[in-house]
Amino acid sequence: MARSDLGAQLLAQGKLDEAAEELRSAILLDSKAFNPRLNLGIVLVEQHKFDEAAEVLERAVSLNPQSAAGRLYSGEAQLAVGNLKMPRRI
Repeated sequence: MARSDLGAQLLAQGKLDEAAEELRSAILLDSKAFNPRLNLGIVLVEQHKFDEAAEVLERAVSLNPQSAAGRLYSGEAQLAVGNLKMPRRI
């Protein structure tokens, strides 16, 4: 939890590389933890690393399908890598 919380704080401060490092460490400690995966996915989206973000966020959503934030960022990453298409406007 401590590494996850530190990663979230670093994300909020815009220290993306440091945040990613802490969040990866948190995931290694608890592979089924949702929050560090979500936050790592957000970091990766902010860094425009959409391929990796899509994978991380897909796993996060599988751990917590009810997470609106997880689905939102997952959709953004999937759209950026071309896995989703925007609906046509009528």
